[in-house]
Amino acid sequence: MPKYFNEDGEFICTDSFRFSSAEQLYKQINQYLRDKPDVNLFAEFKRFDPDGTESIPEAKVYEALQAAGIKLKENDKALLMEEARKASNNEVVYAQLYNKIKGLRDFQVGKEDTGTPKSGKSLNVMQPKEPKPIPEKERALSKNIDILKIEIANLKKENEKL
Repeated sequence: MPKYFNEDGEFICTDSFRFSSAEQLYKQINQYLRDKPDVNLFAEFKRFDPDGTESIPEAKVYEALQAAGIKLKENDKALLMEEARKASNNEVVYAQLYNKIKGLRDFQVGKEDTGTPKSGKSLNVMQPKEPKPIPEKERALSKNIDILKIEIANLKKENEKL
């Protein structure tokens, strides 16, 4: 597993001296999240959105990342926000940012009213396609796979100690 943090606990680039683009930063955050299956970044974003507006202030984005174990340097924060879509209230649309981090590009163009949060203000943003409902058996299998991934990670750690 790559080393993701420097001695100050800040998230660092594993490929070079520093991140050269927002895309490189997104890819590494995504890799970190894959290596840490128990971390749920989207849930952290939602925790800072009590009104359900689907957008949060930029400072809360960094708090959510830190709650997920990702402490960014100041220049990396600027990189992260480089391509972040902002709502009309100048807050970050966290679902869009999360999808960029996860490398998801499956969007459909939203109509004016599809981006309307509970506040009634239109965001006029692209919305992710609605996922198909997951059958109960698939959901159970997926949960078991997640448990096995965690167990494998724990066994690898134990094996490294030996």
